[in-house]
Amino acid sequence: MLTVGTPLLAWRRGQIDAVVSVGPLECMPTKIAEAQFHHVTEREGLLTLTLSFNGDRLTRRRSTTLHSEVKERYDRRQAAGLNRTRLVSHLSTAPTN
Repeated sequence: MLTVGTPLLAWRRGQIDAVVSVGPLECMPTKIAEAQFHHVTEREGLLTLTLSFNGDRLTRRRSTTLHSEVKERYDRRQAAGLNRTRLVSHLSTAPTN
């Protein structure tokens, strides 16, 4: 599944810091991806946020929480001198090169 596999590979290569997966409300592929991202988070430590939309607006709290966690991890890595230096959101599409 590209929705999960592509960002997982990018995480392992040090290319991303978090994943934002967006899909329609009650969409079965989005629900499956969300369930798999839960396991990826537990096993790999990759931060993920799945957003299911029915046309309503995104609450600031959900996006702010992810942003804060990603920034905190980024700052810790920078302090430790680690190399991962950019945040890329994966929006349920194959990456472009």
